[in-house]
Amino acid sequence: MRKSFVVGTALVSFLGLMVIFAPGRLIGQAEESEGGGAKKLAEVCPLNQIMQDVETRNKKLNSSVRRATKTTLKGSAGKGIVHDAYMLALLADNASRYPIPADSKGNAAEWKKLSLAMRDHADTLAGAAKAGQATEAKEAYSSMQNSCTECHNKFRKEGSTTGGF
Repeated sequence: MRKSFVVGTALVSFLGLMVIFAPGRLIGQAEESEGGGAKKLAEVCPLNQIMQDVETRNKKLNSSVRRATKTTLKGSAGKGIVHDAYMLALLADNASRYPIPADSKGNAAEWKKLSLAMRDHADTLAGAAKAGQATEAKEAYSSMQNSCTECHNKFRKEGSTTGGF
C-alpha cells in the first residue's frame, strides 16, 4: 500500500491511508511493506517531529483543560480542546507504527500498547469535551498524561526535554 506523508501539524487516517499535513510541504512517499514500512515511515517523518507536534498540542491542552467548565466547553475553548485532542489521538496512532527508539528500556509490545493508550485517552478527552463534560475531560487528560509519562520513562532518551526520541 502506498502512503503519502507531509511533515507538520495534522495527521489524517482514512481507509488505511495516513497523511500528515503541513502548510504545503509534501516531503515524500513511503511504501508500507512487511520488511520496511516502519523504517521508511521513520525516514520520511522522523518520530522526533511527531513528538514535537505532540508536545505543542499538549501544552495548549494543559491550560485549556485545567480551566474547562461545562460553559467554556460550549465555546471556542471547547472546540480547541476537541481539535487538539483528536490531533493527539491521530499522532499517537501514527507513533504506534514506528519502530521502538534505539537504546530504550522497553520493548515493541510496550511501545505499541502505550502509544495506543495515549490515542484512546485523547479520543476519550475529545468526546468528553465535545459533550461538555468537564470532569470527564479532566480525568481523560490526566489518564493521557499518565500514559505519556510511562512511555517517556521507558523510551525517551536520557536528558531529552523536547521530542527526545
